[in-house]
Amino acid sequence: MNAAQRLAALTGCAALAATSLTAATATPATAAVTCSKTQTKTATGVKITYRPCTDGNGRTRLTGTLTDTKEDGFYAVANVRIGDWSMGVKTGSSKYYSTGFRTSGSIGITIFRS
Repeated sequence: MNAAQRLAALTGCAALAATSLTAATATPATAAVTCSKTQTKTATGVKITYRPCTDGNGRTRLTGTLTDTKEDGFYAVANVRIGDWSMGVKTGSSKYYSTGFRTSGSIGITIFRS
């Protein structure tokens, strides 16, 4: 093998190694998020909207707005649950909320006034 052939072989190996390294260390594609239609639940003086979204990795997120429809000194209160995880939301007017992605499970929304 002459010098030109050795140089071509080394250059080809280096290019192949660089390509393999890039492919091996590339960030995997983010799972697609799919969302259902926004739903509404009401009770006397309280309204909540919620939109469930899943991320393809077995996790669910709820987003929406809790609204006090009477604004009479009482608060609209909601307990938003995904599986075993839950959060409380409270407002005297209107408030946006997001649960962030949580391990999927049954969804539960409880609303009341206090």
